[in-house]
Amino acid sequence: MRPIAPRLGVGEEITVAEEQEQFSPMTVARVAVTDGSVEFIGRWTLSADERQRVAAGEDIYVVFPGAVYPHFIGLRPEYAR
Repeated sequence: MRPIAPRLGVGEEITVAEEQEQFSPMTVARVAVTDGSVEFIGRWTLSADERQRVAAGEDIYVVFPGAVYPHFIGLRPEYAR
């Protein structure tokens, strides 16, 4: 998996971790939601091999380096369709 720009058509896209050697830079969308809070939405794409493995039933693992923060993993948000 590798991060790619969200291209949601909503919110401002910003790139984070550009100056941090220990991290790979990624572009996220900064989106204001209806309750007034802000979400940062990233997007990952899978290689052909990874897609086959997931289709065959393999799970996706999420690594939380250092601490566990609330996360949501899902498909494209309804408001960006």
